Amino acid sequence: MSIADDLQKLFELHRRGALTDDEYARAKAAVLAGTPESPPPDALDPPHDVTGQPPPAPPPPLWAKDATPFLPPEVDLHRPPDFRRPHPRERRLTPTKTGSALGGGCILVGGVLALLMAGVGASHGALELVFWMMVLAVVLIACGVGVIVLGYRAADKSEAERRRREHDAD
Repeated sequence: MSIADDLQKLFELHRRGALTDDEYARAKAAVLAGTPESPPPDALDPPHDVTGQPPPAPPPPLWAKDATPFLPPEVDLHRPPDFRRPHPRERRLTPTKTGSALGGGCILVGGVLALLMAGVGASHGALELVFWMMVLAVVLIACGVGVIVLGYRAADKSEAERRRREHDAD
């Protein structure tokens, strides 16, 4: 460090109040004389501000604040959620034959498109593409048929249960 840098540091310490007038004068004289006397160690990094008070604690992060006033009253943060019991206002979705047919039909269309792409690949001689497109077509067609069949079974079961509940209620 140069003498100018040392004098600048001393001046800043004195201006902040970390050095008294007497300490500043002694340290400045030592720097100008060329002796390696440095300011007191606590003056270089004061733990307190000029008033002698410790620095204020930083505010807590936003995520640490209490969110309880913003939650509905039925939410209890101290009890783990019970996943076995649905909420009373929750409506359970029931499978329908129409939904199963539409979902399975879309998957079947994907299988047919994969078969068409395999045909295009065969006409261009891309045998590896043909193989993988045939595999994809078989998987998609099997999934589409499975969605339709299992969806129809679930819809029949749901309809039978609904009829049983209506019969029991009468």
